[in-house]
Amino acid sequence: MVTAPSPNTETPHVKLQHSLATAYWLQSLRQHPSVQILLASKGKSKTATPIHVEHLQNATAKALLLKLLLETHQEPIVLVCPDAPSVLNTYAALEPLFESAFAFQEQVHRYPTDVFSPYDMTRIPSPILNEHYAFLHDLEAGKAGVYLVQSRNLMTQFPSLAYLRDEGIHFKTDAEEDLDELVAQLLSMGYVPKDLVQTVGEFSRRGDLLDVYPINGEPIRVAFFGDTIENIRFMEVESQRSIEKIDQAVVFPINNLVLTPARQAELETLLLKRLNAQSKKAKDKNSLDGLTANIQQQLQSLEQGVIPEDLDYYAPLFDVPLHHLTDYLPKQSVLILDDWQ
Repeated sequence: MVTAPSPNTETPHVKLQHSLATAYWLQSLRQHPSVQILLASKGKSKTATPIHVEHLQNATAKALLLKLLLETHQEPIVLVCPDAPSVLNTYAALEPLFESAFAFQEQVHRYPTDVFSPYDMTRIPSPILNEHYAFLHDLEAGKAGVYLVQSRNLMTQFPSLAYLRDEGIHFKTDAEEDLDELVAQLLSMGYVPKDLVQTVGEFSRRGDLLDVYPINGEPIRVAFFGDTIENIRFMEVESQRSIEKIDQAVVFPINNLVLTPARQAELETLLLKRLNAQSKKAKDKNSLDGLTANIQQQLQSLEQGVIPEDLDYYAPLFDVPLHHLTDYLPKQSVLILDDWQ
């Protein structure tokens, strides 16, 4: 078992890429057999080969190794950290190793570290979903870079990207679309109407202009001429100005379950059936009364066209395909488990 040296934990947070300290530690890491095996393993084996490296307790040492692996492999390097502080510390330690802020942002990807239990179906705020899908998009595409995620996030389930693309809205220049129907679809997908779009998960209709800030990308402005999409552009939220022109865009739903009229009718039937089944075997009358009142309230909201806040609880009833982060690991990637104690 090989022990790799560790940099001084008191090293100041300064631009290190040209310093002698960085050069020394990178050279030291390169000399250790376990690291040499790891660096030489690219494309040589069809099966995963575990390689153990010891004594990289501090974030700077881990960052140096990650940068070295990225330079050598030029493929996704995924580090699974034990907790959120480890993710944040490693992320901060990586920044000074890149030649510019742009290079750092392009090559280092951090999964949201906000505390959400994998077993909690509470709706995740839209800005965090935006970070989630940006991370997944780059990982699925096999974009070379360092990907940082804490272990608990590996247990979180979310709708598959293929399902979200199918359920989303596809905007394309010169396509014929009914603007009123698009607004209704955005509402059913969980988007919130506003006078001006300011944050993720909002949309605004002003005449023949439709602004949307999707959870899976940058804000867009869709200009119509009658029922025809005349052009699509990215937009700046701060100035509300249109900028770069694009040919097409896909807007993912916020809700795990998109409530179409057909699904709404089916959901109402399913809820009544399950309530009747539960009534026959329930032993606790108080619990049954609470369940009945809750479902009746949900049914009343649905009849009034109000989407329940906890709609995603019902997604399993419609066999919505759920995936984990590990389902999007490219075949050509390096997976590192940070399990030191």
